[in-house]
Amino acid sequence: MVSGTWGDVICELGYVQKHELKNLVYYGGDYPVMYDFLRSQTFIDRLEIARCKDLKHFISINQMLMRKSTFEQGMEKVLEGKNLSPGVFIPTTAIMDDNSAESNQIPIAHNLRVPDECYVWADQMASQLGEDFFIIQPYSINSTTLAAHWPHWHELIQWLAGDFSRDYVIAGSGWDSKIYQGFVHMRNMVDQFPTVCHLYALAERSRGVITTSNSLAHWCVSQRIPVTIIANIISSEPNYFFRKVLQGDHVHNFTYYASLQRISFALHERWGIWPSED
Repeated sequence: MVSGTWGDVICELGYVQKHELKNLVYYGGDYPVMYDFLRSQTFIDRLEIARCKDLKHFISINQMLMRKSTFEQGMEKVLEGKNLSPGVFIPTTAIMDDNSAESNQIPIAHNLRVPDECYVWADQMASQLGEDFFIIQPYSINSTTLAAHWPHWHELIQWLAGDFSRDYVIAGSGWDSKIYQGFVHMRNMVDQFPTVCHLYALAERSRGVITTSNSLAHWCVSQRIPVTIIANIISSEPNYFFRKVLQGDHVHNFTYYASLQRISFALHERWGIWPSED
């Protein structure tokens, strides 16, 4: 049983891989994109999709799935109309309420794939960019409000735009990005990716990713894409659940409280990014 949104699923598929589970029920939204994504994973033999009625319905049932004490009750609701028994399912939901060793050692999936057409699209897009291009996703309003994000993203993007030796792609959805339209060597693709899987595919073709705490960050951890993560205020908390998985030698983490100067110098040290003199 896997449920939730993209970041949740990338983690939960790690549990599926770790325990070599072959049959999967997914409960959540973004259908049919999630269906196509899950069908692209070679380690999944059988896939059932349980579609939620609406966001309110999903949140209510997903809260049951997040707790061992109510997991089976939640599964009964998920499986209404399907010839499947809740008792045969193993909970793989990332957030559990018992703080068990299994819950605290959160596996994250590796060697995942997106549908082939996403890679074809990404290769075409990458051919229009320089060899040394980066993806920037400053905001994820699916994760939290705009106000809860790192407060210096605009200044950082202005600083990045001053380095004419490389190209940047700005990603995201649902926020006003017109202010970035005129930046040289910076392609504004907010609300323009066909699906999130196309974004993931392009990230695999990039030199690196600079992003907030979101599913793109999870994807970079999973696929070992060099990534700098600047957390929002919620994910900057020391005990925040997903901080446990956003780790690795290819991952540079900074909290909401990091200064613009600190981030700028870190990006220069890591990738040589610096405003051009001309």
